[in-house]
Parts: sequence; C-alpha cells; structure tokens
Amino acid sequence: MKFKSIKHKLISIFTLLIVLPLMFSSIIAITILKSSLQNQATYSLKKSSNLIDNIITEAYTGYKNSILQMSENGIIKSCLTVDDKTLEKELFSIVKSNKSILNAYIFTKNNKILIYPKTDSLNDFVPTDSKLYKDTKTKKNDILCVDAYKDLTTGKMVITLCKSIFDNNDIFVGVACIDIDISYIKNLVKDITIDNNGHVYLLDRTGVAIASRNDNVLGKNFNPDRKEAALTKDTKILNIYNSSSEVSWMKNLMSGKSGLESAHFLNTNNFVYYMNNIASGWKIIVTMDKNILTKKIFSTLLLFIIVFIVSLVISILAALIISKSVTNPLNHLNEIMLKAENGDLTQICSIKTNDEFGTLGKSFSNMTAGIKDLISSIKETSKKILIFSDTLKNQSNVSSISANEIASTMDEISAGVQQQATDAQISSEIALKFIDKLNEINTYSKEINNESSKMNDYNKEAFDAVVNLKQKNDLTTTAVSTISKRIKELESYSENIGKISSVILSISSQTNLLSLNAAIEAARAGDAGKGFSVVADEVRKLSEQSSNSAEEIQNIISKIQNTTKETVHSMDNVANYVESQNDAVTITEQSFEELSKSIDNITTTINNVVVSINELTQKSTILMESIESISSVSEQSAAAIEEITASVASQLNDMEKLRQESENLNELAQILEKGVEKFKID
Repeated sequence: MKFKSIKHKLISIFTLLIVLPLMFSSIIAITILKSSLQNQATYSLKKSSNLIDNIITEAYTGYKNSILQMSENGIIKSCLTVDDKTLEKELFSIVKSNKSILNAYIFTKNNKILIYPKTDSLNDFVPTDSKLYKDTKTKKNDILCVDAYKDLTTGKMVITLCKSIFDNNDIFVGVACIDIDISYIKNLVKDITIDNNGHVYLLDRTGVAIASRNDNVLGKNFNPDRKEAALTKDTKILNIYNSSSEVSWMKNLMSGKSGLESAHFLNTNNFVYYMNNIASGWKIIVTMDKNILTKKIFSTLLLFIIVFIVSLVISILAALIISKSVTNPLNHLNEIMLKAENGDLTQICSIKTNDEFGTLGKSFSNMTAGIKDLISSIKETSKKILIFSDTLKNQSNVSSISANEIASTMDEISAGVQQQATDAQISSEIALKFIDKLNEINTYSKEINNESSKMNDYNKEAFDAVVNLKQKNDLTTTAVSTISKRIKELESYSENIGKISSVILSISSQTNLLSLNAAIEAARAGDAGKGFSVVADEVRKLSEQSSNSAEEIQNIISKIQNTTKETVHSMDNVANYVESQNDAVTITEQSFEELSKSIDNITTTINNVVVSINELTQKSTILMESIESISSVSEQSAAAIEEITASVASQLNDMEKLRQESENLNELAQILEKGVEKFKID
C-alpha cells in the first residue's frame, strides 16, 4: 500500500498499533469470557447436582435407618406372637418419629396385615402373593426400594422401603414397610435456582420425573426405553420423549453414568448435566439455558465494540495530532529547501523545537547563511574580474593598434633602408665612374641628403612610437599583475567554498549515520519503535537531499576552481607574453637609438660628401672607402630593421593572444556572474 504523504502513513500506523492489539485482545477476551462462562455454567450445574445428590443421600440414609430400626425393633420382630394393639402402638411411634413417614405396616408370613394409619384399601390384599412381599423376602437383609409413585389416599409422591423381619432365632416372620413422603425433597429441588434460568429435574430409577420446578413434567417419563415397574403398572404415565434419538444421552444416565451435554432439551438449547444418586438410584438432571449465556457474551461483545470504536476514534485523533507535529516541520523544511534550491537563500528556518527537527532547521539556516556569504563574496569577485577583464581587453586593443602602427612604420623604414642599400650600390657604381660623372655624383649627393633628412624624421617618429609602446607595455604589465592577484584571491575564495561544502557533506554524513542508528534502535524496539523508524527514515532522506545539494554546490565550486586555475594559468602566460614583449620593446628602443646614431652618422657623412665633393676627384680612393662604409652600414641597418620588424610581429602576435585571453577572461567572468545571479541573498 502506497501513501502519498507521511501524515497518512503515521495515521495508518498509529491506528493499526492501537486497533490490532485491541482487536486481538477483544477476540482473546471474548474467547476467554466464553470459556469462563461455560466453565462457570458447568461448575454451577455440577455444584447444584452435588448439592441435590448430598441432600437425597442424607435423606435416603435417614429413611433406611428408619426401616432398619423398624425391622430390628423387638416388638416388630415378635409380630407373630405379640397382640395387634401393641404392634399398632409401635407402628404409631414409628410414624410419629419422622414426619416424612406417611404409613408404617407389617406383612406377616401368615398374611396378617398391620398398618398405621389404618385403611380399608388393603382388605382384599394378600401379602404373600404380592411381588413386594416376595422381592423383599428374597433380598433377606437388604432393603427393597420401590420407585416413587403417587399415593392414592393422600395424593402425595411417596416411596416405599421394605425389609425382611427375622425373629430372635433368625427365622423369617414377615416384611416391614414404610411409605415416605418425598415432598421435602421435591420442594427442595423446586426451590433450587441456578443463575435464575436453570432447572433441576429429579427422576426415579425408571426415568419418571418426581421433582421439578416445572410442574408440567411431574409424573411424566423422560426415558423412551422405560420399562414399567410392577407397582406402577396400573398407573398411566405420559412419555415426554418417544424416541431415544431425541435424548441420546438418556441411555448413559439410565446406565448410571454422569456427564455434561449441550443438547436440545424440552424445546430449549441447554447445557445439561446428569448424574445418579447411588443411595436411591434416582437420576438428577440439571439444565441451564444456553441463550442466557449467549446474551451475556453478546452484551460483553457489544461493550468491546463500543470500546473498540472509542479507541479507534481516539487513535485517529492522536495520530492526527502526532502526525501534524511531525509533518508541519517537514513541510516547512521542504518549502524553504525548495526555495533555496531555486536560489532564494534569504529563507530562515523557523522551527523552534528542541528535537531533531529543530537541530536540522538550525543546521539548514547556518548552511544557507554560509552559502549566502559565499555567494556574496563570489558576486563581488566576479564583478571585479569583469571590470579587470574589460580594462585588460581595452588595453589589449590599444596595444594591438599601437603594434600595428609600429609594424607599418617599420615597413616604411625597411623600405627606406632597402632604398638606401640600393643607393649605396649605385654610389659604388658611380664611384667607379666617378671621374666621368662627377656632376651626377653631386646631384645624387643632394638627393641622399634629402633622403637622410626624411629617414631621420622617420627614425624620430619610430623612436617616439617605441617609447609610447614601452609606456603602454608598462601599463599592461601592471594590469596583468593586478588581475593575477585578484584571480589568485578568487582561487582562495573558491578553496574556502570547497572547505565549507566538505563541512556540509560531513554534517550530512553524520546526520545520515545518526538516522541509521535511530532506525537500528527503532528496529530493536520492535512495534513500539515503528513510528520513530518512519521519522528516522525521513530524516535520512532529508540528509541525503542535503548531501546531494552540497555535492552539487561542490561540483559548481569545483568547476569555478578549475576555471579559475585555467584563468591563473592564462594570466601567467599573458604575464610571460607581456614580459617577452617588454624585452622586445627594450631591444627595439635600443635598436632605434642605434639607428638614430647611424642616421646621424649618415647625415654627417653626406654633409661631408657635399663639402668634399669638389675633392672627390682627387680623393677617389677615400670616396670609394666611404661608399663601402655606407654600404656596410646600410646592410647593418637593413638587418637591424628586419630584426625590429620580426620583434614587432612577435609583439603583435603576443598582443593578439593577450586580447584573446582577456576576452576569454571576460566571458568566464560573465558566466560566473550569471551563475551566482540566480541566488537571492538580500
């Protein structure tokens, strides 16, 4: 499942952290409650059954003691010889000794019947022929228990206990019987309540209900496999169940077993616990309505649902509050970081908390302040570089123009010198023909004098140009030195920026390490640390973003440093070129000084020639030597001029390179200025 925001993620996590444990605990609690209620119901059923069992056993023990005492009574044992009044008085005493005894009677072996209270219903009764008499006699010393039945005289539910009577000589003389009113047990069973919805059913040994709070089942048969007892064959008993499949557990009850069943009993889903009373052989059935237990479970389930809904609402509210406290600082940081990414370095983090967000906000503010100072310094430096590069460019252009003018002048000088060499050659030829053409020599002498004057003028102009070039070259040297210093300062600033970027990367790395440690600790904390794990993961992402931004800044600074180094290298080359140019200018100046001296010499010589022209005829040898000297000087001048021309051409190339380098420097300064213009620092 993907979440669009950390807020939704935190809400989901908090909700799951509260809802899932609550849901599991509710399921476990309901399961435990159901088991507990079932155990409680089982305990109540067993407790009630044991209580009834103890009551019946205690009562039956009393009844048996009564019949034993009656059978062991001396008068009763002498029933064949004692008169009837004495026996009746004794029977009266027995009846009055226990209010539960309705009748006490004796059947003798000679068919004598003695009963109290007296009744006429047994006038036609022959004791020795009855099954009761025979079964009792057969049991000898054991007590015969007759299943409960409804007494016709009193209409009460009674049981009959009988025991054989032996005289003092241990001779069988008859049977003693008592009819016991079990209304006490019936009322006791009727009054027993089991969680206000349970019922107790007391069955005789054949399965007929003899006691219950439900009067509709009294006297009715619960056992589909019941066989009629001898004394109750004449009584019509209604069956509640006609098939053993309806009460399959009834066979276990009839066979003397006990157990707990969940069964459909008397048209109701019940927990049924059954057991046998050993003393009487009666069957005890205790039931509890399952619907009451189900209602308790549902009421508890409803309570858990209400608690679940309330907890869910509380968890969502808590998740909203906590997520807001986490996402607000993150959103604020994200907003100012986006602005900083777009170049706005005036943003200040306003997170005032003392947690990691507050620390991250302070670090971001410090980082932007450092970058802002750095960008401000770069802006100022780039402006200075731009100004210096413009000045250098202008000076380079001026120097280039001057160099072109010098080259043009040197071309003219070279042409004059070549012409001088030609004239010297002609003079040499004239000297050979000096005698024949003296007039022509005089004319040529005048022309040489004029050309010398011009050459002197040209020499002065060239010398002035060289001096001007030297002054310009000095200015260029000063400007290059200043630019070189500024560029080295820029290189130093760039190195400081690189150090700051390294510090930022170190802080990002440490923050990333801290977030990793926080994630590890959150993982160790298990479910309780998942919320903090999410926060640590977001901090790690922010650290990675800061690291990436710092790396981008470092890459930009690295490019600036590389460009600055290239500029420094170029400026060093320019300085070398300027120094070479300065040397060349110095040589040119010296050459022009020598040239000036040579021209002066030539002028003096020509003047001497003019003065001595009249003596030339006579001094032809001297004239030839002078002409040769002039030719030699002309050749030297031509060579010197060629050297000056080469120097000027080299200087022109150097100035062109200087101009190109200044243009490159100007372009780099403009690129640097555009690069830092996107940052807003004011």
